Amino acid sequence: MKKVLFTVLVLAFMFGGILTKNAMSLDTNNVLLEYCTGTWCGYCPCAHQILRDNIMPTYPKTVVVGYHGTSSDPWYPYSQTMISTFGFSGYPTGVVGRTTGIISRSSWYSAVSAQALQQPGIISTLTNKIYNGGTRLLTATANFTARQNLPAGDYRIMVILTEDNLVYPQNHYSSCGYSGYINDYVHKHVVKHVVNPPYGDSVTSQAWNNGTVISKQISVTVPTHIQYTNLNLVVFVYKNSAPISTASAVQNSIEATMSDFTITGIENPNQTVKDFYLGQNYPNPFNPMTNIRFYIPKDNFTTLKVYDIRGKLVSTYLNQFVTAGYYNVDFNGSNLSSGVYYYKLTSGNFTDTKKMILVK
Repeated sequence: MKKVLFTVLVLAFMFGGILTKNAMSLDTNNVLLEYCTGTWCGYCPCAHQILRDNIMPTYPKTVVVGYHGTSSDPWYPYSQTMISTFGFSGYPTGVVGRTTGIISRSSWYSAVSAQALQQPGIISTLTNKIYNGGTRLLTATANFTARQNLPAGDYRIMVILTEDNLVYPQNHYSSCGYSGYINDYVHKHVVKHVVNPPYGDSVTSQAWNNGTVISKQISVTVPTHIQYTNLNLVVFVYKNSAPISTASAVQNSIEATMSDFTITGIENPNQTVKDFYLGQNYPNPFNPMTNIRFYIPKDNFTTLKVYDIRGKLVSTYLNQFVTAGYYNVDFNGSNLSSGVYYYKLTSGNFTDTKKMILVK
């Protein structure tokens, strides 16, 4: 069950009356890029390449949120509300800092570049980051410090959980380097839970003076469909106004990975993975979707293949060199008949096979 608790604590610091700041020095503006994508979208890998090869190497503090759209996408239910709120229709398109409007992928880099050079309205930190693996409760304290005198307005906080290392077939047009579906495509920045949709929760409606700190306690039970080791906690504050894509300026954003958290209730997974692991699919029996999780302790060429009861190969979900880590595979059996199937993981000298049942 979802559990969200926000507690507001406002601390005003005068720092000797006026905070003196070197005019030549800017605080880091962690630019927020929200975009729509889809596993069915052949042009979307072009956008992923822009993020991976251009934006993130140059502006590594950029916070990326990927909303997956249309009902055929397995992760659409987690993004449906936000896609509707923004009015996304063309794929892939995005909004930078909630001020650019909906723009094409070719404009993302210049928009991120421009905003990265701007003084942010606030600076953000996350402290007391704890994840309890037994209860799946994630907690943290978000601290927001105004870095300029901000006028009164509807300042709001949004909290989003994204997930990396999700393996699922991706349509791929030739203009993006390959034509056809790539079964072992690894997805990142996938929205898996918007904690407080669609407009977040109030931070303050008053004038927010330079140096004033506002803290919020974040507490959320991580849904079971998220592999917590691949989870990213995204937190940002924006000034709510309409329309959301052009008039709701993000004051700053911040992202924390699970390696930033203190892990309790279970063995700390942030330690290097020591053993290979292939999990039992869930749910099982299933129709038509099921999830398979596996761990790879070292970089290696890895395959994940599905066979029918006669031993005939029916699907290859992974067939590439992968880095060590935790992976999630969403298997879609909509094109298969009811029956018993086997999935086999091979990585280096390791091999393991498990049975799953498709019931239609």
